[in-house]
Amino acid sequence: MKELATTPLQVGPVALHHATAGEGVPIVFVHGGLGDYRYWEWQLEAFAPLGRAVTYSRRYSYPNDNRPYDPAYSPRTDASDLAGLIEALDGGPAHVVAASIGACAALFVAAERPEL
Repeated sequence: MKELATTPLQVGPVALHHATAGEGVPIVFVHGGLGDYRYWEWQLEAFAPLGRAVTYSRRYSYPNDNRPYDPAYSPRTDASDLAGLIEALDGGPAHVVAASIGACAALFVAAERPEL
């Protein structure tokens, strides 16, 4: 399968590569640990008729180059990045589908930024 083309999106101090398909309300897919945007690539085409399907790579995941490593990095950092990504895409609200540690970040966003 051909790799999806990604575009970096500046979110605060980092650039997060993402790929999209479709139009409308964002449906953001958040991968878990040791993954990247490709974890959800098979879902983009299936969800594109429902909205703007977005898969992205979290801060330190391929192909992002966000160095140096922040020793304070945590799921809250990922939550801040996810909130910033949603704001940069459309400002929200968005549907979020997440797995593993990415789901922890999504839960922080849902609890602390419910408007997104």
